[in-house]
Order: sequence, then structure tokens, then C-alpha cells
Amino acid sequence: MNDRRNLTIIALGDSITQGYPYGIKASWVNILNTEKGFNIINKGINGDTLEGMLERFQRDVVELQAEMVIIMGGTNDAFIGFSLESMQYNIKEMVKKAMNLKIIPVIGIPIPTDEPFVERKLNRFRDFLKKFCEDRKISYIDFYKVMVNVDGLIKKELDFDGVHPNMEGYRVMAVEAYN
Repeated sequence: MNDRRNLTIIALGDSITQGYPYGIKASWVNILNTEKGFNIINKGINGDTLEGMLERFQRDVVELQAEMVIIMGGTNDAFIGFSLESMQYNIKEMVKKAMNLKIIPVIGIPIPTDEPFVERKLNRFRDFLKKFCEDRKISYIDFYKVMVNVDGLIKKELDFDGVHPNMEGYRVMAVEAYN
């Protein structure tokens, strides 16, 4: 992503984009802004779902005249119990809207949690996202691979509460996004 500094970029997501529990200043988005010279607008909202992101896509992406949107979500959907099909639908719709408006979509692959029942659904969703992106030649940032331990759960040294990264976890995410 390091050649995209002059674009208007929106990071659309949930609490993991927002920087919970520390706030926007600790987020992977802000680390890219302050340390790598980006000007990414953080539109992460605590507790948001992919459906919520789709509903606010016009306001938070289109109306801000984004040239690129980084979309990352699905963790709350999995916790709440939304179907895999609804999660896939909402991602597809956001990507379609972006592409129709010549906005470059980039997908963030959700980080691991420490909840096995959530991970089962998220793993299927991650597999879908990677195949979807590869089939359509859409870039993605694989946050999962840098945050997962050998047991398939979030690395303890990068974990705040089993769902959200700690400060070092957000830094690891920023490095992965930059690369």
C-alpha cells in the first residue's frame, strides 16, 4: 500500500479499525498516518457489522469522495450469529458499489479471536474473502496471518481481550497494511 499515499483513502470497519479500546490514535490506521505519511480517514465504528457498513457506505465512503476504501469486518457478524451468506452478500455489495464508482476496494482479512465457535465461521469467511479477491483481482491485506498463533487463535502477545489487538497488535497490523 506504500505507493498510495496521495489517494483519498477510507478505512471502513468496526472496533478493530477504530482502535478499541485505546481509541483512534492507537489504531493501525493512525499508525500508518503518523508514521508512514498516509492520510487515511478512519471510519471504524465499535460494534458495527458488515450490514451496518453497507448502510453507511454512501455517507462514509462515496460522499467523502474516496479513491480507495479498505473494508474490514465480519467479527461482530460472527459473534451475533449472522449467516455466512449475509456476510458474503454485504461484502460483495460494498465491492460492487466501490467498483461502479471507480473507487479501489481493498479487503482486510479479519484477525483471529479466542472464541472457537466464532473462529469456525470466520475461517470460512476468510477463505471466501481470499478467493473472492483473487477471482476479481482485488487487493487484500491479510491481517489474520500476522495475528494468529499455532492454535488458530489470536496471539496472546498481541491480544487485549480475545477479540481486539493490544497496542503492539495494532502496530503489527499497520506494518502488514503498509507492506
